[in-house]
Amino acid sequence: NNDITYLETKNLKGKGVGIKKAVENLNSTHTVIHDADLEYVPNDLIKMKEISMENPKSLILGSRFIGNISRENKYKRTIFANKFLSKLFSFVHRSNISDVATCYKLIPTKDLINMNISEKGFSVEIEIISKYLKTKKSNVLEVPIRYIGRTFEEGKKISLFDGFQYLYKIFYYRLFNS
Repeated sequence: NNDITYLETKNLKGKGVGIKKAVENLNSTHTVIHDADLEYVPNDLIKMKEISMENPKSLILGSRFIGNISRENKYKRTIFANKFLSKLFSFVHRSNISDVATCYKLIPTKDLINMNISEKGFSVEIEIISKYLKTKKSNVLEVPIRYIGRTFEEGKKISLFDGFQYLYKIFYYRLFNS
């Protein structure tokens, strides 16, 4: 597919590092962030692209918590944690985001490039949405997506430490960093 450029980091250095590498190679109007673990269903990107075409300046997020779509969550604690963090983020950032920890983001490339991403790990999720909201260029829109979660034995990598980082970064990016 000519619309897709595949980039790979040789060493596991974190999600934010991978996104920063991608930013150096972008030459499209929009960029999709998609984790390699395939917990998300790639066909859902079609609906995100359709919404993006109608709202070209918007950040489009895939949400695991809206709509009546089949999902396979392995851990109730991660559902609870993600919903809690999303509600806290929405309160602190005066927004209404149902899934701040989503992997699926479709964003105008120029906005992603201008963010100057600094996070190395999973907190890049908070950084991107926070910085986008600070620009007030357009809306953040959410699309229901499917989700097939993995267990830690199957390779899931997010940890309790990452959850605490999300908590800290929710306030950090609202109060101190632009």
